Amino acid sequence: KQWYQRRVAITAGEQSIEDYSVKIRTMYGSLLRHADPQTKKVLTAFDTSKDVLVNKTSLAKQTRADLDACALFLGIKTKDEDGNNIFSNRNKVARHIVLQIQGLYPSTCQECSSEYAVERGAPAKPLLNCYICLQGSHDCSELLNRYEHMTSGPLPLGAVWLCHCCLIANDPYRDLTTPSSKSAPPSKPSSARNTPKHTKDVALPNNILMAKLTELKVQKRKKYRLRLCVDTTA
Repeated sequence: KQWYQRRVAITAGEQSIEDYSVKIRTMYGSLLRHADPQTKKVLTAFDTSKDVLVNKTSLAKQTRADLDACALFLGIKTKDEDGNNIFSNRNKVARHIVLQIQGLYPSTCQECSSEYAVERGAPAKPLLNCYICLQGSHDCSELLNRYEHMTSGPLPLGAVWLCHCCLIANDPYRDLTTPSSKSAPPSKPSSARNTPKHTKDVALPNNILMAKLTELKVQKRKKYRLRLCVDTTA
């Protein structure tokens, strides 16, 4: 599936994909209505049905002045305190703009399971932003409690927050619950002379198949924990 289809499938949940797409187009239309002419040049090059790479390539064709204007419209800083450019080239500005626009899409809160959307220009900034896609967190009491618990002491080195979509997409155990879509590498063709004519594929019973999947899942979890294992005896 394409990136857009995966995100829609994860976030839409029980609602139809068409309903979710309408919400995205409504948000995009609101951006266009409030944008100045210079910003609109960049926004009109954005396609809500395309992924980050396609949109970044399209937006990077705009001038640096137009990209900076669009970035400021979306609340993205383009200059540091000394007046130097934060982004060294148009590709980097364009990518950040794409992520910022997609961060306004409806998302699902991991803590309260409700749908929410970060509003452009809202006075209160999200407490957390996704490490991968920059999606802002929900402002529910459940996330606030978790945030206060997380920040009550020193965070582990390398601790990051992932939004609902990125957490599911990067779950190391997700592929163990469904049959792999990857095809096996081609094997050497066998001759008809040494291939038994009665040979055929036999489907495994569900109980045996689930037992094998469970065993594989346990083995993979052990390997994964070993990689993350740290010496706590020091």
